[in-house]
Amino acid sequence: MGCTSKIQYLPGATGVQALSNSDSDIATCKKIGASSVQSQHPNNFRKAISNEVYMQGGTHYKIVSTDEGWTGKVTGAAFDIYKCENE
Repeated sequence: MGCTSKIQYLPGATGVQALSNSDSDIATCKKIGASSVQSQHPNNFRKAISNEVYMQGGTHYKIVSTDEGWTGKVTGAAFDIYKCENE
């Protein structure tokens, strides 16, 4: 049996997305902060970031650096938080 996710999305955090590298996407976004998550199981990684971004009022994030566990899977990251407007 494989590992299962232990973290659940906060209500509303499921809409948080990674910021694309598209100039048009970045133009409609404002950086509002930065944060990090550490020591997360790979199955929890995306949910932990989404929840943190959502709690800080963001809609998108851009990963700045990552930490890898002994298996080579990403277990933590530092990221910038953005608030993006719908066009």
